[in-house]
Amino acid sequence: MASPLDFISFVADASGLELVFLLSAIIGSLLFFVWFLLTMIGGAAGDVLEGVFDIDMGSSDLAFKALTFQGIMAFFMMFGLVGFAMLNSDQSDAMAAIAGIVAGSISLWGVGKMFEGFKQLEMHGNVDIENAIGETGSVYSRIPADGPGQVQVTFQGKLQTRAAVSADGNSYATGDFIEVVGLVGGDTLEVKKVERSGQEEE
Repeated sequence: MASPLDFISFVADASGLELVFLLSAIIGSLLFFVWFLLTMIGGAAGDVLEGVFDIDMGSSDLAFKALTFQGIMAFFMMFGLVGFAMLNSDQSDAMAAIAGIVAGSISLWGVGKMFEGFKQLEMHGNVDIENAIGETGSVYSRIPADGPGQVQVTFQGKLQTRAAVSADGNSYATGDFIEVVGLVGGDTLEVKKVERSGQEEE
């Protein structure tokens, strides 16, 4: 059975690239394990991340979703594990590095897509979108005259980001105040611009 002294000796004899892979695997795995434990304790992981890094976990920005904290942890974990395994199977340093980067990138993308799916399920699971009709909100992503954009509307007690189209054929800029007047295609909101006072703009 390996002792702590054996591990210390192994680390001392490891090459620079081996240490990079080993540390990446250890740090990524530990953080992922801690995150998993916090998640099991009633979602404490999200509270910790929001408090420490001032990150809005409810953000719908796609770039942020692709680089979630979970995805970064998975990247380092798989980068280290695959790279270290390749390096110790008589592969060159370059091949080990490339394999580690590819494995880490796939893990980052996969975890990002998985949590994006979880967020969509959570957001749409018990929501009746017809309850949005008559509610007001703001344009989140510009709505062109002939295509969809995104709006943020609070209904059923939650601020939600939804696809939306213009009801009058006009384009709306990000930040414009809108009212939901109908639905298109079952899950896309039809909106019109209104004044902040609630009166429709001339």
